[in-house]
Amino acid sequence: MLSCPELAAAAEHVAFFAVMMRDPTGHELPAWIQADTDLPDLAGFLRRLLQGLDGETNGLTMPLNSGICEGNVNWLKTFKRQMPGRAKLDLLRFRVQIRT
Repeated sequence: MLSCPELAAAAEHVAFFAVMMRDPTGHELPAWIQADTDLPDLAGFLRRLLQGLDGETNGLTMPLNSGICEGNVNWLKTFKRQMPGRAKLDLLRFRVQIRT
């Protein structure tokens, strides 16, 4: 058990957030943010969550995500970085067509 009450409260608060990330319980996010925690270290994180609350709630609730698209964009950018100075569109298109 943690001897520091602030640290114990932070651990409990973060553990509940981990449950929300694992299970589709994003509808509980506003209540989690508004919970009276008095933890100044989490205040900045909670403020940023409030700025995009609709998106964060959807991300924690819906089973769909943009992972495949982001993976393809990351692959293409990595592929382009392998060709410094030669990364013109025609050469990049040629290399992508050969690769796929």
